[in-house]
Amino acid sequence: MHIGIIAALDVEARAFGGGIGMLLGQHTYRVNVSGPGQANAARATNELVRAGCEVLLSWGLAGGLDRALAPGDVIVAERLLTRGGHALEPDDDLVGLLLSRLAGARRGTVLSLDRPAADAREKMHLRERFEADAVDMESTAVAHVARSAGCRFLSVRAIVDPAAFEIPAAALAGMGSDGALSAWRTLNVVLADPSQIPPMLRLAVHYRRALRGLRDTVKSLQ
Repeated sequence: MHIGIIAALDVEARAFGGGIGMLLGQHTYRVNVSGPGQANAARATNELVRAGCEVLLSWGLAGGLDRALAPGDVIVAERLLTRGGHALEPDDDLVGLLLSRLAGARRGTVLSLDRPAADAREKMHLRERFEADAVDMESTAVAHVARSAGCRFLSVRAIVDPAAFEIPAAALAGMGSDGALSAWRTLNVVLADPSQIPPMLRLAVHYRRALRGLRDTVKSLQ
């Protein structure tokens, strides 16, 4: 089995330690860094389909909608939802296989939006409306391409910002369209509003825990 892995950001892809390798002892993988958002994810997924990948894995970070989820917790999606409420179901056998290898990971529903869900009140409303556990920006795009190509698909996400956490404006201002962070843009916002410093420091801690969750997941799958 050849697995294609779509990560929006290079820092997410780095959990694998390289662009190609082996998972579960016998399956080859190839990682494609797409950039954030559904259009980028769809393009990267199509590239992996053309390269012969049979399973497509949407991989990376996510925001929490379920208040029980903490930074670093890992979700293996059993259902993906679009903003319009359309559901796509990953391959159940593969979901079960991953969960059997990932101690502490949980099944869940991942909602994909076309922008970050930064506000705690919005996260609460999304949780109530969709009964989703986490929110990202790419998984349903990967799923749509995979299904059209006759490939199986999965989504594995590590939580960065928990449901009650407000993503600071400085963090959003510092992120470019390619997902790269600009220290200068962030610094300008912080200088204009020093109250952004404490939530930025908390976000940095959450970010490190989430990346550690991704690295630990890869170790468990090798």
